[in-house]
Amino acid sequence: MSDKRIIETEAMFIKSTKPSLIIDEVDEITTIGVIYDGTEQGKDALVSASEFAKKFQMPLKIIAADDYLEPFKNLAITTNEKMNALQENAKSFASENGVAAEVDMIIGDRVKQILDVFEGPSNEEPKLSTKLTKFLEQNQFDILVTGAPLFRKEKEESYFGFYLTKLLSNSEIKANFLIVSDTREELSNTILSFVSVDQQPKSIVALTRRSLAIADEKNDIKLFGVVEDKIIETVARADLTDEQDDEDLDLIGVGERLKNKMEDTLSSIEISDKISYKSFSFEVSTGVMASTIKTTLENENPGLVLVRSVSRSAQYLDPVAEQITLTVLNAGYPVYLIWD
Repeated sequence: MSDKRIIETEAMFIKSTKPSLIIDEVDEITTIGVIYDGTEQGKDALVSASEFAKKFQMPLKIIAADDYLEPFKNLAITTNEKMNALQENAKSFASENGVAAEVDMIIGDRVKQILDVFEGPSNEEPKLSTKLTKFLEQNQFDILVTGAPLFRKEKEESYFGFYLTKLLSNSEIKANFLIVSDTREELSNTILSFVSVDQQPKSIVALTRRSLAIADEKNDIKLFGVVEDKIIETVARADLTDEQDDEDLDLIGVGERLKNKMEDTLSSIEISDKISYKSFSFEVSTGVMASTIKTTLENENPGLVLVRSVSRSAQYLDPVAEQITLTVLNAGYPVYLIWD
């Protein structure tokens, strides 16, 4: 953490008065889209999108798409291999039997045309990723539901596929992404948001507002604040004087201080009575982000987890948002990524 970030983190929690975090209105959701690719994740995305469409009483835009190019390429490669093997077998047989022979390969024109397309130079026609991106740029949705990985993966250890990564990295697509996992179990009505100790209050309010925007009288809204060990250590080191060393680190004291100040921040959130929801609560804990998230998910079994990312340029998710998103998806829970 940089010196500037240390100062910002300290300043956020040293204030003697609580910030005023009043939520008196929420953003209306008017458009919902879903990418359906026929996979189990795509089917789950379609189910989730349909539930939201019925909840908000609005039509659903279904984008049916899949990457068929790879199967065609593989078929072309396999066909060529079979043709070559056929010719080689014929030549070998003739040679082994002492016969001079020429082998002519006869195939149908349609097969030849298909093979010529894949063997020839690639043309400048728009690729599927370009067409899909352009469609989403021209048809902006408040919520865009998709499964993960979405088409093919670049790396097996990556949860996001090639296409989902491209969509998330495009700042011209303004939609907030609701990503469903490939595990669909009976979930609670809790809408849960994980917030880090160094998040700005306006970021926490943005998550709460979006939670309320998709909530009704059945939904419990919960914020779970995490004071990470690495931040506690960084701030504790900043507290040391030049004469002190590591043995003087007050990790417990600094952890409690940051935790108390974060609780003050979260307790200052006020929600208007005219907004519909069942309950609002918060909890703050210290520890490692990943393990804290896993434990919380097991205890809460949320129906939806909100994550706010503050980066849309150099990378598709900021590091904290990416860590939370991957942990939640791998645990089998849907993630609602908030950019605004």
